Amino acid sequence: MSPTRGTYTAIRLLIDSTHDARPHDQRFWTLFAKEIMDAAQNQGRTIKKKQEIHRNAELNRAYAHFKWQK
Repeated sequence: MSPTRGTYTAIRLLIDSTHDARPHDQRFWTLFAKEIMDAAQNQGRTIKKKQEIHRNAELNRAYAHFKWQK
């Protein structure tokens, strides 16, 4: 993954995780700032999503050789 794509993915994960758990009585930017602070400390919803993506990538890597055996 290129550095530009990695930055885009990280920001997209932050925005999506903030949007998904946003109660309607709080401002987006307030929750976004809290999510950034949580991510800086390796905790929160964004980190859980990142770990899930890495776990899925590892599983897909294990089965990548089957694609070429058709």
